[in-house]
Amino acid sequence: MDNMFALLKQGAANGVLVGGYPFARNVWYVGENTPTFASDRTGTIQEMVNLMISGDIGFIGPGSYDEAVVLPVGLDNVALFGMGNRGEVAIVPTAANAIPLTIEGSAANRSQNIRLVNVGLE
Repeated sequence: MDNMFALLKQGAANGVLVGGYPFARNVWYVGENTPTFASDRTGTIQEMVNLMISGDIGFIGPGSYDEAVVLPVGLDNVALFGMGNRGEVAIVPTAANAIPLTIEGSAANRSQNIRLVNVGLE
């Protein structure tokens, strides 16, 4: 995790991340361990998702997140990356029968190209 955030910080200092990654419109961060240089930090994963537009990416710092995250219809080509080692990031809602991640849509109106990397769902 520290190495990844160090690389992100170095990229930001060199202007590589200005306007986001070449393949991303915006870059968002959530979690206590997110880099201190990040101006696009949010308090929860859902808050981050609510701010995202198609083509954005989000980095989630290590931890267990007591949330039931909903990705709305029309939020396409987004990626959520869990930082840290395998198993260090999880969405774990404590509410009874809560679903950790819901991607809204129907057969006629589906979100496309949603990527979830190194994020556990319990």
